Amino acid sequence: VAERSAMVLFAAAGASLCVAANDLATLFLSLELVSIPSYMTLFLARPDKNSRESTLKYFLLRVIPFDPSIDFYFAFFILSIIVYNNF
Repeated sequence: VAERSAMVLFAAAGASLCVAANDLATLFLSLELVSIPSYMTLFLARPDKNSRESTLKYFLLRVIPFDPSIDFYFAFFILSIIVYNNF
């Protein structure tokens, strides 16, 4: 419950920053602050294993190739932890 509330607050903060953005960098960061918590909220809201797997795949295919702030090595490290723990 606490994780879901935190993700909603981050998305709301990103939406507020998106409205107040004066330059392109702030707009980009605010859009990322809206989109990534949205994916995490979808991941946390689904108790089914197949739904979580599909949400994780959508996150990795959508965010990782287009987001310059996330390094590929870090992403594959997280993926290996998830696969190792049989999520």
